[in-house]
Amino acid sequence: MISKRSHRRTVPDALAFALTMLIAGQVSAAEMIRWGSSMLGAGSQTTIAAMASVVTRNTDLNLVEQVTAGPVENMRLLQQGEIEIGQLPSGVAYDGFHGKRQYAAQGRTDIQGLFTLYPANMTFAVAADSGMRTVQDLKGKRIAIGPPGSNAPRSISAWLEAFEATEGTDLLRIGYAEGCDGLSTGTVDACLIFVSGRTPGGYTRRLDLAMDIVPIEWNTEGESFQRLQAQRPELAVPGVIVAGTLKNLKRDIQVPRTFSAEYTTGAMSEETAYAVVKAIWDQREEISRRVSIARWYSQTPGNMLAGLVPSIPVHPGAARFYREMGVWDDRFSVGALE
Repeated sequence: MISKRSHRRTVPDALAFALTMLIAGQVSAAEMIRWGSSMLGAGSQTTIAAMASVVTRNTDLNLVEQVTAGPVENMRLLQQGEIEIGQLPSGVAYDGFHGKRQYAAQGRTDIQGLFTLYPANMTFAVAADSGMRTVQDLKGKRIAIGPPGSNAPRSISAWLEAFEATEGTDLLRIGYAEGCDGLSTGTVDACLIFVSGRTPGGYTRRLDLAMDIVPIEWNTEGESFQRLQAQRPELAVPGVIVAGTLKNLKRDIQVPRTFSAEYTTGAMSEETAYAVVKAIWDQREEISRRVSIARWYSQTPGNMLAGLVPSIPVHPGAARFYREMGVWDDRFSVGALE
């Protein structure tokens, strides 16, 4: 842990100390590390805000959370050097690094992995008395798939297409809270919900308390999932929502999963990246008390590595931390500094 210090020094001593720190390659207390999160109130935004606050208060790092429009903007901000860390789900990170789809025009971005925040198991909630239970039941319905600029609409749309559930379906790109409100008032037939481990997201929890809902189940063992694996392998990650997570969920069900992870670029020094990842781990207990969604990563440092995209290099500083902790996975490669 990098402890805060308040020792008084003479001017010559202070200059000598600063020179020593520079030579040693340590992280300066004055160095501001801008961390792009997401839209205000989103689960990733509140988690990152808590993390930045706890780490800055307890260490010499100066993490500054920057609210953004979401992962799509974070990729642009990373490329332009306007943030040092950006929150990117699996699909956005993959497309940005490889310069695919919406990033084809701007080309690939040299992002490198730092750590994983949490897995997001996602599906649609429907009214319990609607009779809908599977993906095919959503055909021809009005469903809220999340706001523009967020990763969720892209990811869940790919799943819907692979499962051939988009024909005649009205896909509404509105905010998560608005989608939940729409389901409760009957203006939409289904809305996107999220669960991390056994912890429902804030909007999901409020909706589950407000009305009787059931989550839509996906079959990740049939032809539809195989089609997704062929079309969008980076998005073909199955997850599970376990029984009891929602009040009307009596058994485990299969659903799509993505990972919310943190990426930087080769412009960040090895010492800074190492210090950031180590601080996030060292401060895990207080962070988890602040935001329950962080309990997943705090179980083991291996979880911090597990949700990064294997085709994207891990930053050398982060790789050093994982090796020291004995959880390095040779599926990953190590990036280069600029």
